[in-house]
Amino acid sequence: ELGIRRQGEQKVPPRSISAREHEFFVLEGNSPTVLQAWQEFLVRSQQSAKAVGFSSDKSQGIAAALGEMADNAVLHSESSIGVLVGYQAIDGAITFSVVDVGVGVLESLRSNAAYAELATHTDAIRKALQEGVTRFGDGGGLGFYSVFKSLAAMWGTLRFRSGAGRVTKDGNDLNSDLGSNDSVPHRVGFQVAITSRVADARPHYPPICPL
Repeated sequence: ELGIRRQGEQKVPPRSISAREHEFFVLEGNSPTVLQAWQEFLVRSQQSAKAVGFSSDKSQGIAAALGEMADNAVLHSESSIGVLVGYQAIDGAITFSVVDVGVGVLESLRSNAAYAELATHTDAIRKALQEGVTRFGDGGGLGFYSVFKSLAAMWGTLRFRSGAGRVTKDGNDLNSDLGSNDSVPHRVGFQVAITSRVADARPHYPPICPL
């Protein structure tokens, strides 16, 4: 159901761009985000957002954000087993998740001498969410500040988890620049779960991946 098999050949992804209620995709191999099957997955996520009430522009923005976060995971995670991407679109809300089991944000950033002073997973997540921060030097990085702001403005809840740290940002209370921190059981890699809504309906639409 996740799109991969433990034995034998991989299942062929559906060749369709029709809206779906939920779907998973595994990015693996060399340059997986240029594959036709991945591009079709992004189009289906956009169509799914439109099907539950988002405008064309917002649906396109949601799909673009999903694509950028997946690109980031492929580039920075250093995971040998691929990146899991999923979305669920129901009743005026869409949630998407990008999950890897790579080196994690803290180790990734500390490989750059400019961020060697980072001490906690939470500090590393917050640093990574800033514009232009990357283990490769200035520029690049997540680079999603404006994207995150846009998603938060859509009655959004954004969760970022790596190691023993979690940062949650909520656009509904106008604190999407600040958010809250939690200490959580250690988990390898970096996990992102974002829910955007057509209207304020937070009590009714928990994330597909609560992290």
